Amino acid sequence: MQASQFIQIIKNEFESGVKDHMQEWSIAYQLINLREVHSPQLTTDQTLIIEALVFITSHRIQHGKLTLRYVENFPSLKFDKEQIKSVETFVKELDNVWLTAKFYDVLWSNMSEKKADYIMNCVSAYIRFPLVEILHTIEYWERGLFLAGTAKLKQQQSLIVGTLIQEALNNNNSFVIVRMLNQHKLLGMYAIELVDVLKSQIKNEIQKRGHWIAVEYWNLILDMGNKYNSLKSKKSSYIQSKAHALCSLAEHNKKINNIHVASDNYREAVIGLKSLSNDYKISHNIDEEIQKIERNLVDLRLQIEEQFKKIAQPIKVDISKEVEIAEDLIQGENLEELLQIPDLEYRHFYKVQRRVHKKEGVSFLNHLIGGSSYSDNDGRVLGTFDSTSEEVKKIECYRMLIEHSGKQAASYILPALRKFKKIKSLDEEEFYKLARSCSMVPDDQKRLMGKALWHGYREDFSTSIMLLCPLVESILRNILKESDIPTVDIDRVSESEKSMNKLLDIAKEKKILNQEVIFKIEAIFVSNFGLNFRNKVAHGLVSDNSASSLYATYVWWLCLKWVIIYSPGG
Repeated sequence: MQASQFIQIIKNEFESGVKDHMQEWSIAYQLINLREVHSPQLTTDQTLIIEALVFITSHRIQHGKLTLRYVENFPSLKFDKEQIKSVETFVKELDNVWLTAKFYDVLWSNMSEKKADYIMNCVSAYIRFPLVEILHTIEYWERGLFLAGTAKLKQQQSLIVGTLIQEALNNNNSFVIVRMLNQHKLLGMYAIELVDVLKSQIKNEIQKRGHWIAVEYWNLILDMGNKYNSLKSKKSSYIQSKAHALCSLAEHNKKINNIHVASDNYREAVIGLKSLSNDYKISHNIDEEIQKIERNLVDLRLQIEEQFKKIAQPIKVDISKEVEIAEDLIQGENLEELLQIPDLEYRHFYKVQRRVHKKEGVSFLNHLIGGSSYSDNDGRVLGTFDSTSEEVKKIECYRMLIEHSGKQAASYILPALRKFKKIKSLDEEEFYKLARSCSMVPDDQKRLMGKALWHGYREDFSTSIMLLCPLVESILRNILKESDIPTVDIDRVSESEKSMNKLLDIAKEKKILNQEVIFKIEAIFVSNFGLNFRNKVAHGLVSDNSASSLYATYVWWLCLKWVIIYSPGG
């Protein structure tokens, strides 16, 4: 093939333009196809040049690393040092900015050809990348900046920074440019001017792209405020402006019924405003803003609760076999018969959880999002964790226990209890005797424990749960005291009882209680991700439904079981 024709064919492949990093993947394949199509007409040298170009274009930029990453899609292709001169001549004749930059980058970064001309030609080519499509070419400008810094080419580095800053000050692609330069702390004396430019663009950007872009702009401005002393005095106003942008985004999400995302927007706004200094809060009426946002959050939580109710559908389950088994266990002789009801422990839930994860792995959605988020029934966010974390594994076990406890109460506990009551009638005194015989119940609370168990026996689980929650905490405290372990926190001003969570941590550390008991106390009484009965009772958050639920039935039965087991002969 004639040299002029060969150059034109190759030129056509590159003149289509490489707009962004992703399109690099197609260039090497296009060159391979070109070689196959024109193979009969190509000279040996021309074939070698195409193969060299495929090798060069198969290298990818790695952020923060000097060497380019070679994608071995064509492992048989090689680029020998002996070919450098002929390929360099061809690249110069072709005069394509992207190919020139990549050619000299590969030579200097990957092939140990550290000639001064190579790095100068490489950086000079990166500086020639078009500014009109900076969104697509910013990665190459950043690469040129990185190489200029690595090779200590201060003049070229200053030229790149100056060119980009001037482009940003002219209102051209300011966000993209400032974001990149800010990552490298290269905005210097222009930081204030550039913030003004960014602020002036927000309104138009919202009209073009939506309210989310305003939040991104303020995130960038806030990051600049953290990095440059000239902006630190304005950081509080940036936080407030970001909160306003988040509220606008929340309002937009509410309109399109994206309620959960709107809640997240409001929450982020509140967290930002609460971080402001007291002086700024007073002078700018921030507390009023926070209260207004919190009222909006309350309204959204009600909407989320309504959504939960609409989504939740009752499922009919045949439990006749379980009921029959439960009734067969009961002879009506003594309460210990109720302990024959089968139950599951932590080890069972943990095995199921491991088996499911091993079988299913991490779902695509979890991999995409990267986390698992949990909410309470009223829409309050409880927490977000990495999908593979230990926290998520434990929470999944809590959720399995919750599901199990409801089924257990409906299938076994209530049928067994009702049959027992038909055969034998017990009065409150019987339960007081039972509590009195249990060594782990404090002496001055045995009557209360008897009442709690008695009310549950009468299926008044609302009253029972209100008494049992503080009693379980007291019993835990009593067990530690009996083991000569202090349960009081001491500071300079006062002494106070340790929280239930702290007591459980001590019991776990000192091995006072086994893992199975600790797990159930955590899941039922204190974990936000479980039933959380103790805290909900303490803060008045127990509803009529939850207090008389199947879960409350299970709690009563579990406490009855513990009292009987830890009584003489239990």
